[in-house]
Amino acid sequence: MKLTKSKLREIIREVISESSDKDKIVSLQGDYPGSKVYQAIGDGSSVNAQTTNKTWDDGAPMTVKFGAKKKSKVPKGKFWVLDTKKFWYYELKGVWHAIKKSDYGTGEKGAGPGFKY
Repeated sequence: MKLTKSKLREIIREVISESSDKDKIVSLQGDYPGSKVYQAIGDGSSVNAQTTNKTWDDGAPMTVKFGAKKKSKVPKGKFWVLDTKKFWYYELKGVWHAIKKSDYGTGEKGAGPGFKY
């Protein structure tokens, strides 16, 4: 397979984006001692989550700006998730989502509603 310039650009953009996404979630992790960051694989299903598009300069969400719960999508494919005591946090298309764990029971270890890590 020949590597074209456009394919190389696409790969570079993907790597930069993935790195940037992880940096944002790691920044949020600093607010939750004992929390863990995982790369999850989502199925694109719907969940009830709080959302916000308000962020700090580093891209982490302003958690006080999360709104009321509404139907939201879990990303399809790989994405970064922060696992805290009460919530799972992730970003999808510039919007941060917070899924309250107690809304979905304890579930399987290493899994949330619509994703596994």
